[in-house]
Amino acid sequence: SGADRAPSAGDAFQVCRDEQTARKLADARHAIASDRRASRLRDAQTVEFGRFVGTVGGDSRFKERRLYDVVVKADCAGSVEALEAALAALDVEDDVSRVDARVVYSGVGDVTKSDVAVAAVSRATILAFNVGAHPAAVEAAHRDGLAISYYAVVYDALDDLSAHMLKILSPTPDGKLVGTATIKQLFDIGKLGKVAGCGVTTGTIKKSANFRLMRGDQILFQGKLRTLRNVKTDVDRVQAPATAA
Repeated sequence: SGADRAPSAGDAFQVCRDEQTARKLADARHAIASDRRASRLRDAQTVEFGRFVGTVGGDSRFKERRLYDVVVKADCAGSVEALEAALAALDVEDDVSRVDARVVYSGVGDVTKSDVAVAAVSRATILAFNVGAHPAAVEAAHRDGLAISYYAVVYDALDDLSAHMLKILSPTPDGKLVGTATIKQLFDIGKLGKVAGCGVTTGTIKKSANFRLMRGDQILFQGKLRTLRNVKTDVDRVQAPATAA
């Protein structure tokens, strides 16, 4: 009687006694696939706060890690697996930082509107290998400012992605890195706004110092630290491993 969605590569072909049983089985499998996609979406949303790990007191053993997110759609499961393996091995780095490619979602078939929705969560690049894109997906990507890149040769895709990764590979901004902290909890202090309860992880956090707030490789805010407290006391500096607000 016709199907309302296309099967995926590797799906089992099963004969059922009647249409009702077949539809129930198809709906169950579709629900499982949707749950898996939702799980990948949540993973993309849960990006831990990035730390400035560069030079603290002349110690340059650690590098700032950044992620370049990619959604992969290809013509067959073999192509998807080959691209995922190649992207996993792809990394770009310099003396102080590195960029790794991360596949946030992959699948077989043309790029759909739901693929664009997944990509929009982490501003991922959409890689279409030997496939096209639905008109609704193209429109959604244009509206969200996302790129859909079409390829027929794996090496062309890797070369382009490497070039994009080089663009976001940048050293620590001008100035001396004196400390890093991780936000543990936010407190709402009425008219005063929100206060970030932090754990100082390295070095020293200084009042009036320039700081950069990051989530993953995204810079959320840059400015000067106006107030600094240790417990309930106003202080000029807090040294690791103490807490601060």
